Amino acid sequence: MTDTGNHPDAGAAAGGASANYIDAGDAELEPVADARAHISLFVPTIIVAILFGGSWCVLWGAGLEETRLARVSLLVFLLAPPLLLVQAFLKYHSTGLAVTDCDLLVAPGWPRQSGVEVPLLGVDSVDVSASWLTRWFDTGTVRIRLVDGDVLKVSDLARAKQMTDYIRTRLRQARAAQTAQ
Repeated sequence: MTDTGNHPDAGAAAGGASANYIDAGDAELEPVADARAHISLFVPTIIVAILFGGSWCVLWGAGLEETRLARVSLLVFLLAPPLLLVQAFLKYHSTGLAVTDCDLLVAPGWPRQSGVEVPLLGVDSVDVSASWLTRWFDTGTVRIRLVDGDVLKVSDLARAKQMTDYIRTRLRQARAAQTAQ
């Protein structure tokens, strides 16, 4: 989450931080709080590189570099990490969720490039799901259920639980303001 106080309810975001991954098309939309993808997206790339690079090194050290297993290990080591790195990089730089005074800006990330602007009162509910591993990294998947029945999902979001709690608070405030009118 990016804002001046390093938590969602501290104040306005510094310098339009969400502009990197959410283009609302409206200069007056200033995020109050926003969240981006977590660096843990790069963990599979690192694991694949270590496993296959390490297995090739072990086979090379044992003098078995001419075997099929060594060739497959080397091939996977040379091809998979760069491809996984590109995928993680694209997802990392295109995933986000921002809250403005009256809207949610949702960017589900690569390969789905289209961001969505949703009025707060158009949101029915917000929940977060996280496995034990994603809880360890403090990440999760935020699901936003809209009043019309559609569901928006943002995966691999950093501080997803805190962002979900903040959106729920903003929803309660928006609904209370609407009923007060």
